[in-house]
Amino acid sequence: MLSPLRIACLLALLTACRESKPAETPPTPTKASAQPPRTVADQIARGGERFLASCAKCHGDSGQGSDDAPLLVGKGALPLDPRPEQKRTVKFHTVRDVAQFVTANMPPKASERAKLAPDDYWAILAFALNANGIVLEEPVGPGNAASIVLHP
Repeated sequence: MLSPLRIACLLALLTACRESKPAETPPTPTKASAQPPRTVADQIARGGERFLASCAKCHGDSGQGSDDAPLLVGKGALPLDPRPEQKRTVKFHTVRDVAQFVTANMPPKASERAKLAPDDYWAILAFALNANGIVLEEPVGPGNAASIVLHP
């Protein structure tokens, strides 16, 4: 598992990279324009950018959680059983379980969910898994998510 300091450094690096782009940065990818990643590193980097843009508002810049949203990074993140105060009712055995819940419910507003392409969701998951010390051998997606076991 990554320490909070390493997570903060990674997020700072991603933020710095994002801020160093020219002013003509293309718009946020839509479902029609998103491209699948070529490598795990590409997917994780994209996931960090999309996390900051779409998830950090509720879950915190380092995934530490808030009064309104659970932590996504660190001890206790992505537990098998839902916490009593959470809106989820399914268990998180595998990454596929997480993906099914997240794509149907996050962000909470449907209009915000519509801005995220499927590849954005997979990238955000890859970023969160990596931040929690889970080593991915290949980009995560529908073909391998069920085989990545979080809780047997």
